[in-house]
Amino acid sequence: MKKIVCLFEIILLCLSTTAQVSYYYFNGNRIYLNENPLVRYVEIIQSASSEQVEEMYELLSSCCWRTDEYSTHLTKYYIIQNKLPEFMQICFAKDSIICLHISNYADSDTSIFYPTRSILVKIKTNVNIYTALFENNIPFINVMQSKYNENEYSIYLPNDSALSYAARLYETGLFAYAEPDFVGVALPLGYEDNPKFIDQWAVHNQNTNINLLSAWGVTTGDPEIKVAIVDSGVDLEHPDLVNNLLEGYDAVNDSQHPSTVCCGSYESVFDWHGTCCAGIVGAENNNIGIVGIAHTSKIIPLRYGHSVLMRIRTLPPHDDPIEQWVWLNQDSWIVDALNHACYEDSADVINCSFSMLSQSEPILGKVTEICEQGRDGKGCVVVASAGNTYLDNSLPIWDTLGYLSRHPSVISVGSVTPCGERVKKGTYCQIKSSYNSCYGDSLDVVAPGIHIPTTIISIDSEYTSAFAGTSSAAPHVAGVAALILSVNPCLTREEVKYVIESTCTKIRSDLYEYDSNPDHPNGTWNVEVGHGLVNAGAAIELVQQMSGYIYVNDTLISTDTVWDTNRLIHQNLVIDSLRTLTITDTVFCTSSSRIIVRPGGKLIVDGGTLTSACAGEMWQGVYVEGHRDQPQTAANQGTVQLLNGAVVENAIKGIRTSAPGSGWNTTGGIITADNATFRNCAKAVEYLSYAGTNYAGQVVDNKGSFTNCTFTVDDNNLFAANGTDLLAHVSLWDVKGVEFTHCRFEDARTGNHSRKSAISALDAGFEMKTGCSYNVPRPECDCPPASSTHSSFAGFGTAIDAGTSGSPYGIVIDGAQFSDNITGVRIGGSSHATVTRCTFDLSDMPVRVVSGLCLDGCTGYLVEGNTFTRGASAPNGSRYGIRVGNSGTDANRLYRNTFERLSHGIYVTGTNRDGNSNTGLQMTCNGFTSNTYDIYVASGATVGPSQGDNSKGADNTFSGTQTSSLYNAGNSGIDYYYSTGTNHSPQNPVGNVTLHTNAGSNDCASTLCVLDPSNPGPGPKSPTPSFLALKQQYENLMADFNRNGYADILSTAIPPLYGGTPNVNQETIEAAQYASQQINSIAAELYAQSHAAVRALMADTLEDLQAVVAWLDATPGLASRYLEAETEFKLGGNNISLADIANHIATPEERDEYDNYLAFNGLKEALRYGNGHVAWINATDAQIGELIRIADANTGRSSLLAKNVLCFFFGICYDDTETRALETTTIPPTAESPTLTGQQNITVHPNPTNDVLHVTVTDGNAKIARVEMFDMFGRNISVKTHGRASLPSPQTTVNTSDIPSGLYLLRVTLTDGTVRNVKVVRR
Repeated sequence: MKKIVCLFEIILLCLSTTAQVSYYYFNGNRIYLNENPLVRYVEIIQSASSEQVEEMYELLSSCCWRTDEYSTHLTKYYIIQNKLPEFMQICFAKDSIICLHISNYADSDTSIFYPTRSILVKIKTNVNIYTALFENNIPFINVMQSKYNENEYSIYLPNDSALSYAARLYETGLFAYAEPDFVGVALPLGYEDNPKFIDQWAVHNQNTNINLLSAWGVTTGDPEIKVAIVDSGVDLEHPDLVNNLLEGYDAVNDSQHPSTVCCGSYESVFDWHGTCCAGIVGAENNNIGIVGIAHTSKIIPLRYGHSVLMRIRTLPPHDDPIEQWVWLNQDSWIVDALNHACYEDSADVINCSFSMLSQSEPILGKVTEICEQGRDGKGCVVVASAGNTYLDNSLPIWDTLGYLSRHPSVISVGSVTPCGERVKKGTYCQIKSSYNSCYGDSLDVVAPGIHIPTTIISIDSEYTSAFAGTSSAAPHVAGVAALILSVNPCLTREEVKYVIESTCTKIRSDLYEYDSNPDHPNGTWNVEVGHGLVNAGAAIELVQQMSGYIYVNDTLISTDTVWDTNRLIHQNLVIDSLRTLTITDTVFCTSSSRIIVRPGGKLIVDGGTLTSACAGEMWQGVYVEGHRDQPQTAANQGTVQLLNGAVVENAIKGIRTSAPGSGWNTTGGIITADNATFRNCAKAVEYLSYAGTNYAGQVVDNKGSFTNCTFTVDDNNLFAANGTDLLAHVSLWDVKGVEFTHCRFEDARTGNHSRKSAISALDAGFEMKTGCSYNVPRPECDCPPASSTHSSFAGFGTAIDAGTSGSPYGIVIDGAQFSDNITGVRIGGSSHATVTRCTFDLSDMPVRVVSGLCLDGCTGYLVEGNTFTRGASAPNGSRYGIRVGNSGTDANRLYRNTFERLSHGIYVTGTNRDGNSNTGLQMTCNGFTSNTYDIYVASGATVGPSQGDNSKGADNTFSGTQTSSLYNAGNSGIDYYYSTGTNHSPQNPVGNVTLHTNAGSNDCASTLCVLDPSNPGPGPKSPTPSFLALKQQYENLMADFNRNGYADILSTAIPPLYGGTPNVNQETIEAAQYASQQINSIAAELYAQSHAAVRALMADTLEDLQAVVAWLDATPGLASRYLEAETEFKLGGNNISLADIANHIATPEERDEYDNYLAFNGLKEALRYGNGHVAWINATDAQIGELIRIADANTGRSSLLAKNVLCFFFGICYDDTETRALETTTIPPTAESPTLTGQQNITVHPNPTNDVLHVTVTDGNAKIARVEMFDMFGRNISVKTHGRASLPSPQTTVNTSDIPSGLYLLRVTLTDGTVRNVKVVRR
């Protein structure tokens, strides 16, 4: 403990009128200190010189005498009768010392303790700490909140009235506890200076050993099981420990620096102490030194005090002082160490080979807390030494256990000799001991505790055979606890305690009588040795019997293996290359478990189950590794095969195509599943980027397939308990050709929960296929309806969310059934998608806006034969069948779909026409029944100006329309052509709509499943002569159209009602209209052929990107120019088409989009790897900021692609087009700078962040009173102010390291009551 106290604080101490009490409250009871008015302690500050110290000693010699001639920390004085005023006057006259007015309270024969100038408190619910201090007149220098418990504080005082102030606070009833932060001083225990035992008798002794070799036959520990050594620190370079040590913590200096986590002097027995304990638990089996009990587990060194060299006289008139090391610790240091062990290091077992010197509710309450809340609610296993005493055997030493070892939740450990006797002062079993092992009602077990060989810090040797005391016994039990958890890490703290106590060996029944005791229910018990000697072998045997499965000790499958009985794995299980593991029963996996399939290896789950082992915990999942740049063969890639009812459940990610920690560098693994179930996984399947290109430059379909599979989550999920949520059942990034046939996707959770996606894809091609229950040549076309099997989606926000950053991969969704989703399918920017024969039931979702199919920035799509309906009794609200926006200049078509009882059948936004050629979106042959609006063109939107033409009408059918069949609030007029068939006439058209009846009839023939026996392949690889001739005809007509100025004529020929002027010759108008119809008719055929050809090429198992480029190059329109550039990028070319886009730009808006697109493409180039693949996952903060800028610009395709990337990779999702369905209000995009986000007098940086946010008030008068963070669903996210800074303050830091990536709202409340909200991006 270091204190620097200024002069005014000393004066304040002298003037204080607070009456010092001699008690504090523990568990509601007063604990009185044995105050000696003639004893004072003097603490020397660090800056005092030796001359100053000697001068002070000389001045004080007239009024007192000291027991310690010199100490680096503390000197104890006995005051001569009536000399106390003189003593105090001398002390306060000098500022080189601190006079602490304290009690001399001896907790045992080996220790003293005294209060510091700080109080440890825990407030009750809804109590404001500052209000409580002010109202009770408690002066303070600082108040620091614990970062582990928001109700716990340290209050630093300006004087030595901690006892009085603590009592005053507790008596208010506002505090769960309020105690001084005591300093404890412990005198040394006996490290016996006897010859070493070469062997570890706890292992080898014939009569008394802990049966460790039997336990080692099953397990020697597990690297995932961590034992915290709360002690004096550990020698971090000891050769027997170095490989088993994890990063530790020094509570004395609030530091993780190795020089402080380790120890102090080689000469101090206290500084050896932690290293000795660590060796017993975890010294390596490395052919040197000793072997720890759990030598493959890990050790966490935690330092809670330090040693001090003192020269001591015991009592006058002894003259010769004895130089002695003593141990000094502080209650708050112990609390900090325990907090760190539990919450920072996630320790499973905590060894406490020390005795508490005071009854401290902060410490004992913290032990209760970590025994209940540690290990994700299973409880940390805390092992405590019972304590030692130097009292003679003739004196009563019963129930002298330390306060910590009396705690009912800890395992209290006494010590025994090799003869099986409790260690006692004297010579027993030919061993001399200078102390007694404490015992009493709270003792649980005993373990070897004298002459223990172990590691040590020493100049001469790295080992000792002289470690002794209950300090050496406790780590034996801690090591056995680690072995138990290695076999079954799911056991609770109570279960571990039961296993240890119920399997103890009843040693020396000739000396000790074991009886039943209601306070010790786990077998018979004796007051001196508890339940007996810990028995590691018997404990492991009992654990295996309790668990019902075989513990997997091997971590490598190096031969073909079949597991047909239950197994448990607790670490990485690796299936080696050319080896197969077949699982037909259940494999239980702990929270850290991974099954890793190496390239060439194979995992088969044949009717078996992969599930979590521990209640409430999820496991990591299966990693199927591959070679990213090699073909998908069983020799090159890892393979996972699920069949015959296989189940994967409760995994964070069920199966992913990568190696742990390598991201997308080891992708390419093969996953096939037939009749399998993925249940309650945060993500069932994750595909990462895989090149999949053969030597001919063709993109090869991924071999992944899922047939008759179920993907589900329900109320039994473990998401909330593990701080996560459903991410998506399947995510696909930059892969092509993954197939799903007759699969069921559902989110069956009830109540209020977030709604995510079944399939989330970026730059991915996949196929949702219709199956058939019997074998036919073309099941997707020829299968009878009664035999068809369909994939289904229910309960999602957006069931299928497929976006792109510019990859030319095809998406096929055929025959799927969607119900109870906010949005069925959203396709964002992906071209040439196919959505056919699907059913969208928009009935049951109780939210304001529900959509079936959303096409955002797409072109070349085939949308045909789908049904969109709402039940007659379904909730009211906006129900959109198809929402289409910004599909560009092409003559895209929505064809032969049906819409029933919706608010809007087809809802159109954005630009969907070419202003030059007047081509654009066509809506033909659709059926509308009982909708409010059948076709609704929103304000500012455009569609093809001619829907149908004189030769072939649009021929949609309209029945029971409630408001309008054709509502045009857009920027241009619509000429609607229809034949005289039934219900072809739009009902109540609104806006700039001109109806043309008597058009030629449209046969509305299906384009689906039309087989061409002469051309069974994907279609022509390059534009056909007939297509090129049609294109030439189109270009000639366009040249005439532009030369005659027909575009201007048609724009001025709009009727006056809609803003036009009737001043154009009617004959000229008719000529212009005829030319426009000819162009539209030819363009429709031209686009239809091109789109069909590109869709067929994309759907081919070998996609020829060169052929795709050839077709796009021959296709007119600005949209095809962008797609051509993106395909060339995928080929790894120099992107000539990107520069060519500038030649096709006609408007300022198109120029803005082109500039933004160049910026987006620059990011792609910067993150490119291989031929045309983009490692968005590696984007820097600056690059994410640029993506946000591009997205916020909302200029067109570039903004859409940027939004797709931001949402898929970084959780920054926009809802500005209302096509992405989120469960509640999403934070809207803003134009704020991503690197300096703030409002008025608040700055927040860095933003985006991946760790700590710095929040600063720039107004000099304001302070931050509270900081809160909310996710995009409005949920309050628990965050802590970083470090020990307290509020209110003009600045603070917020630790975001424990929250998922995404967009958040930071709410900062100032002391004047104003609130500032700041958008924050967490990477």
